[in-house]
Amino acid sequence: MFFFGIMGIGSGAKPAGEVSGVCPLCGGQVRMNIARSYSYFHFFFIPLFKFGVQYFATCPNCASVYSLDKALGEEIRLGNVGSISQADLHLMKNNRDGLCPGCGHRNPTGSTFCNRCGRGL
Repeated sequence: MFFFGIMGIGSGAKPAGEVSGVCPLCGGQVRMNIARSYSYFHFFFIPLFKFGVQYFATCPNCASVYSLDKALGEEIRLGNVGSISQADLHLMKNNRDGLCPGCGHRNPTGSTFCNRCGRGL
Protein backbone atom coordinates (compact mmCIF):
# COMPACT_ATOMS: atom_id res chain seq x y z
CA MET A 1 0.00 0.00 0.00
CA PHE A 2 1.30 3.45 -0.87
CA PHE A 3 0.14 6.56 1.04
CA PHE A 4 -0.11 10.26 0.16
CA GLY A 5 -1.00 11.57 3.59
CA ILE A 6 -4.68 10.60 3.91
CA MET A 7 -4.90 9.10 0.41
CA GLY A 8 -3.18 6.09 -1.11
CA ILE A 9 -3.06 3.26 -3.58
CA GLY A 10 -3.50 -0.39 -2.66
CA SER A 11 -4.02 -3.72 -4.34
CA GLY A 12 -6.20 -6.72 -3.79
CA ALA A 13 -7.33 -10.06 -5.19
CA LYS A 14 -10.59 -11.98 -4.90
CA PRO A 15 -11.92 -15.28 -6.22
CA ALA A 16 -14.04 -14.76 -9.35
CA GLY A 17 -15.40 -18.29 -9.86
CA GLU A 18 -14.60 -21.63 -11.41
CA VAL A 19 -14.79 -22.88 -14.99
CA SER A 20 -14.12 -26.21 -16.63
CA GLY A 21 -11.49 -26.57 -19.31
CA VAL A 22 -8.48 -28.51 -20.52
CA CYS A 23 -5.10 -27.39 -19.19
CA PRO A 24 -2.70 -26.92 -22.13
CA LEU A 25 0.30 -28.09 -20.07
CA CYS A 26 -0.90 -31.18 -18.19
CA GLY A 27 -3.79 -32.03 -20.54
CA GLY A 28 -6.21 -32.64 -17.69
CA GLN A 29 -9.94 -31.87 -17.87
CA VAL A 30 -10.18 -29.72 -14.73
CA ARG A 31 -12.20 -27.08 -12.89
CA MET A 32 -9.91 -24.04 -12.99
CA ASN A 33 -10.04 -21.46 -10.23
CA ILE A 34 -10.41 -17.89 -11.50
CA ALA A 35 -9.03 -14.96 -9.51
CA ARG A 36 -9.47 -11.22 -10.05
CA SER A 37 -6.63 -8.87 -9.10
CA TYR A 38 -6.87 -5.10 -9.06
CA SER A 39 -5.41 -1.88 -7.73
CA TYR A 40 -7.49 0.79 -6.02
CA PHE A 41 -7.29 4.38 -4.89
CA HIS A 42 -8.46 5.05 -1.34
CA PHE A 43 -9.22 8.05 0.84
CA PHE A 44 -8.98 7.45 4.62
CA PHE A 45 -8.80 3.69 3.86
CA ILE A 46 -12.13 3.82 2.00
CA PRO A 47 -11.73 2.46 -1.55
CA LEU A 48 -12.94 5.02 -4.09
CA PHE A 49 -12.28 3.31 -7.44
CA LYS A 50 -10.53 0.26 -8.87
CA PHE A 51 -8.15 0.17 -11.82
CA GLY A 52 -5.78 -2.31 -13.46
CA VAL A 53 -8.18 -5.25 -13.20
CA GLN A 54 -6.73 -8.59 -14.40
CA TYR A 55 -8.06 -12.16 -14.37
CA PHE A 56 -6.04 -15.32 -13.80
CA ALA A 57 -6.84 -19.05 -14.05
CA THR A 58 -4.99 -21.70 -12.04
CA CYS A 59 -4.90 -25.41 -12.91
CA PRO A 60 -5.41 -27.56 -9.79
CA ASN A 61 -3.37 -30.45 -11.27
CA CYS A 62 -0.10 -28.75 -12.24
CA ALA A 63 -0.56 -25.34 -10.51
CA SER A 64 0.26 -23.47 -13.73
CA VAL A 65 -1.10 -19.93 -13.95
CA TYR A 66 -2.78 -18.44 -17.03
CA SER A 67 -4.04 -14.94 -17.78
CA LEU A 68 -7.50 -14.37 -19.24
CA ASP A 69 -8.92 -11.53 -21.30
CA LYS A 70 -10.71 -8.96 -19.16
CA ALA A 71 -14.05 -9.35 -20.99
CA LEU A 72 -14.01 -13.14 -20.52
CA GLY A 73 -13.05 -12.74 -16.87
CA GLU A 74 -16.01 -10.42 -16.28
CA GLU A 75 -18.38 -12.95 -17.90
CA ILE A 76 -17.00 -15.71 -15.66
CA ARG A 77 -17.36 -13.51 -12.57
CA LEU A 78 -21.00 -12.84 -13.47
CA GLY A 79 -21.62 -16.58 -13.93
CA ASN A 80 -22.34 -16.43 -17.67
CA VAL A 81 -19.50 -18.78 -18.74
CA GLY A 82 -19.16 -22.40 -17.60
CA SER A 83 -16.22 -23.59 -19.68
CA ILE A 84 -13.26 -22.13 -21.55
CA SER A 85 -11.07 -23.34 -24.40
CA GLN A 86 -7.30 -23.64 -24.50
CA ALA A 87 -7.18 -20.61 -26.82
CA ASP A 88 -8.57 -18.44 -23.97
CA LEU A 89 -5.63 -19.32 -21.69
CA HIS A 90 -2.34 -17.39 -21.97
CA LEU A 91 0.51 -19.02 -20.03
CA MET A 92 2.09 -16.82 -17.37
CA LYS A 93 3.83 -19.33 -15.05
CA ASN A 94 4.69 -22.94 -15.87
CA ASN A 95 4.69 -24.83 -12.57
CA ARG A 96 4.58 -28.26 -14.22
CA ASP A 97 8.21 -28.62 -15.37
CA GLY A 98 10.27 -30.68 -12.96
CA LEU A 99 7.25 -31.77 -10.89
CA CYS A 100 7.14 -35.53 -10.24
CA PRO A 101 3.75 -37.08 -11.09
CA GLY A 102 4.30 -39.73 -8.40
CA CYS A 103 5.44 -37.94 -5.24
CA GLY A 104 5.09 -34.26 -6.21
CA HIS A 105 8.76 -33.44 -5.59
CA ARG A 106 10.11 -30.46 -7.58
CA ASN A 107 13.23 -31.50 -9.48
CA PRO A 108 15.92 -29.42 -11.22
CA THR A 109 15.27 -28.38 -14.81
CA GLY A 110 16.42 -31.02 -17.28
CA SER A 111 15.99 -33.99 -14.92
CA THR A 112 14.81 -37.21 -16.53
CA PHE A 113 14.00 -39.03 -13.27
CA CYS A 114 12.73 -37.84 -9.88
CA ASN A 115 15.52 -37.27 -7.35
CA ARG A 116 13.28 -38.51 -4.49
CA CYS A 117 11.40 -41.57 -5.81
CA GLY A 118 13.16 -42.36 -9.12
CA ARG A 119 10.02 -42.22 -11.25
CA GLY A 120 10.40 -41.01 -14.84
CA LEU A 121 9.46 -37.40 -15.52
